[in-house]
Amino acid sequence: MLHTDTDFLGMFYEAFLRYGYDNNALGIVFTPRHVTRFCAELIDAKSTDKVIDIACGTGGFLVAAFDRMLASAPSAAAVQHVKRSLAGFDANPTVWSLAMLNMFFRGDGKSNIVQGDSLKAADRPPHRQSYTKAFLNPPFSQAGEPEYRFIDISMEALAPEGLLAAVVYAGVFADEDHAQWRRGFLAKHSLLGMISLPEDLFYPTAAPTTVMIAKAHVPQAADADADVLMGRIWNDGYVKLKSRRVEAPGSQLPALAAAFERLQQGQDLESELAVKVKGQALLGGSEWSPQQWLPQPHASAAEVERAMRDAARSVFQAVAKYPDVADEALDDFCGAWSNLPPLPLGTSGPITATSRS
Repeated sequence: MLHTDTDFLGMFYEAFLRYGYDNNALGIVFTPRHVTRFCAELIDAKSTDKVIDIACGTGGFLVAAFDRMLASAPSAAAVQHVKRSLAGFDANPTVWSLAMLNMFFRGDGKSNIVQGDSLKAADRPPHRQSYTKAFLNPPFSQAGEPEYRFIDISMEALAPEGLLAAVVYAGVFADEDHAQWRRGFLAKHSLLGMISLPEDLFYPTAAPTTVMIAKAHVPQAADADADVLMGRIWNDGYVKLKSRRVEAPGSQLPALAAAFERLQQGQDLESELAVKVKGQALLGGSEWSPQQWLPQPHASAAEVERAMRDAARSVFQAVAKYPDVADEALDDFCGAWSNLPPLPLGTSGPITATSRS
């Protein structure tokens, strides 16, 4: 069973942490395996690549890359190269040991899976600018461990024109606090694509995330007319049902992967899920969030009502899981409404200058 392309060890341990322990307290957010395979497909991990994940967790990305690299290995010598060409880091000793076992049971006993904190210079990858592909899902919103530092260190580990596929908390790509970092990043590297993922992907943890695809050590300004894909996935092949995510038809992952490949080959982009943006438009620290660039769909009254019900349900679930949230209050929450006319209970109307007057 362990020699199949299914990551049973990772699935077991992650299910234990997700449903049997407070994984939020640990700062552990694992990448679903269908998403790790999607990322390996996006940047096309091959048998000739040298791969690194500086926050590898249980080895999900390494497993996905390893399986894809082996599938393209043309000879026994190429297979041996693959087994020596994956490296990973994780600071948590239990998670690190599981990543070691995960790769060992796949016949990859020679992989460089290191227990260490890749943010510390002493533990950092020793072979700077020597890897061709990097994968990443950094800890989300952890004090002292900002996501952008993991991205920067991953890029430094890559050789020129090496590719990164990272699943990252979306805030770093959109908020004003990271505008300077975004400008600095594009002064060194190039952005190839941004793909928003469903907001319940990491359920029961609420974390809006985006897949970032980047090319190392090639400044965006060197080819400012190059197209950057901005896409959004609503259906990743799973839906939330009875407090868990279960498989469902209609996954948009293959369509987005095909759209990205076409764009990289210089072909026209024909997709309802993505648009192309010139790199020039991103150089000033603009948002990288796909929602900023995608056309906004018209929402029907039923869709708005459903979204409001889902938002209310999410609030109730958050309070049920974290009761302390209910003890917090926003200062002067209603102060901004004090100059508005009263609205009778049970009525509704447009919020416009006319109605306010």
